[in-house]
Amino acid sequence: MTLATAFALAAALWTGGDTPPDSLQVIRTLPAADKAALTTDTAMVAAAHPLASEAGRRALAAGGNFADAAVAVQAMLAVVEPESSGPGGGCFLLFHDMATDSLYAIDGREEAPAWFRASMFVNEHGQPVDDIMTGGMPVGVPGTLAAMALLHQDFGRLPFAELMEAAIAVADTGFPVPPDMARGIVSEADRLARFDASVDLYFHPDGTPYREGETFRNPDLAKTLRLWADDPAAQFFYRGELGLAMSGVVGSNSFRKGRLRISDLANYKALYREPILGSFRGHTLAVMPPPTSGGIALLEMLGLYATQPKLGGDPHDAATLIPHLDRLARASRTAYADRDRWLGDPDWSPEIPMRALCSPEWVASRAPAAFAPDADLTLAADPGDLARHTTHFSIVDADGSMLACTSTIETIFGCAQVVPGYGFPLNNELTDFNWIAAEDDPAPNDPQTGRTTRASSLNYPQSQGGKRPRSSMCPVIVYGADGRPAMALGSPGGSRIIGTVADVLLGVLEFDLDLQDAVDFPRLHCRNQPVELETFGWNRDVVADSLAARGWTVAPLAYWPLLQGDVNAVHVLKDGRRQGVSDPRHDGGPAGY
Repeated sequence: MTLATAFALAAALWTGGDTPPDSLQVIRTLPAADKAALTTDTAMVAAAHPLASEAGRRALAAGGNFADAAVAVQAMLAVVEPESSGPGGGCFLLFHDMATDSLYAIDGREEAPAWFRASMFVNEHGQPVDDIMTGGMPVGVPGTLAAMALLHQDFGRLPFAELMEAAIAVADTGFPVPPDMARGIVSEADRLARFDASVDLYFHPDGTPYREGETFRNPDLAKTLRLWADDPAAQFFYRGELGLAMSGVVGSNSFRKGRLRISDLANYKALYREPILGSFRGHTLAVMPPPTSGGIALLEMLGLYATQPKLGGDPHDAATLIPHLDRLARASRTAYADRDRWLGDPDWSPEIPMRALCSPEWVASRAPAAFAPDADLTLAADPGDLARHTTHFSIVDADGSMLACTSTIETIFGCAQVVPGYGFPLNNELTDFNWIAAEDDPAPNDPQTGRTTRASSLNYPQSQGGKRPRSSMCPVIVYGADGRPAMALGSPGGSRIIGTVADVLLGVLEFDLDLQDAVDFPRLHCRNQPVELETFGWNRDVVADSLAARGWTVAPLAYWPLLQGDVNAVHVLKDGRRQGVSDPRHDGGPAGY
């Protein structure tokens, strides 16, 4: 059986597990017992869909390494999770290569086109225009293909075309629509309906949306992946036929025209950046640097938490849980306030020492205010409640090399515009800039703050072209006592990503929970706003009342699964075996051998 045939069969057989009777039901309870950690001897992949994990596993079993598996996983996610990532988006890659025993970070973040202007997004009253998320206007220059091409060029082993076979087979033959995709089509139906190519792809001829369990095929995306298989450097995308198609549909968009041009695509580069190392309770953590804020904010949050004595006890008991949540909320709101004020694209604000925010000195200076009983921090701008649609996968290969990758198209189905004839939606990443900024107190993530040209070789004179909007994505690698990578994890969830990752890390590193138990554990978010408690998994009223008694305002949080994150993690156990964990709140599942 060929690899392509095997995946076509797997796609036909996979049903997505038990589902609620109403496939459009948004609220659902996923008991932790629905998923268990997978443990194997040699290698492991954990991704947001079982077919994506299996694509990575097969690449590893065929003699590939973490880089090969990452390319195969991302290609498959473009097929089976199109609402979250794909060729039209961007990504961050953090990985430790055991062949060189070195840590690397690749920035594949989308960036602003050369003719981008902040004035495009606001009306005559200085307020954002209606439906800023949709159409050509918010589309940034995509970076995912460039990042994956760079990763494979420098670290891959297998022929690139082989890594596309599985995704091409599933796109051609079809797969059952998973719950998250079905909910996404329904929730974004009005936006998708603005564009003929989007309607043709995600709706039946009678106008009804594809529903959970129905077979979905995408031959146009299969065509795109074949083009990539023949051109690993993705020149067809950045300088050729697909680049012209993208710039054309953005520039002539039927809803709102954008400024993406073929020259912007040709100028794009995925960049190596210097990873950041931090520590928590004696454990070394590696994170991505800006333009994502996730890593620095996470390290500051954990550092603040660690200034307080270790609680001990069982977080399932109220005597431990409530003090823990209070401490976490205090550390979180402080880190988010600093994030919102100081973090952005470092190439545009090089004078700001962004990395200092997670230094021991800064953490020590912030701790007294964070944990004072009458602490009163200045509230940041509202980070918003949109369920940003993003995905995360983690890999450990046979050599012990480890990778954490978070990729995105921003909101659900991005800007909602599918590129006609190519089968994927474009991002709306330019909405991640701060649009309503204080004129007397500009921040690095304001669209037109900082240098007039980029502090690198990629300069666009007198424009904000090339500026990369701040992200919250937070891929993390945790090292063991032997100095080898021991755990990789991350999550989608917009600005809640940072809190989700912190919740899981504290479960493992502070309370010694098993990784699956830590992922299953209910979550708290405090984004320098009222505390948000996950709807299910605990007696929410009792927890909310206990936090209110400590002075917290607890906000209601409607249950939409992505608000809670979707952690996919791998772990090297003390005996050397590999463990994979996928979040019970979503559709993923690990695969290994």
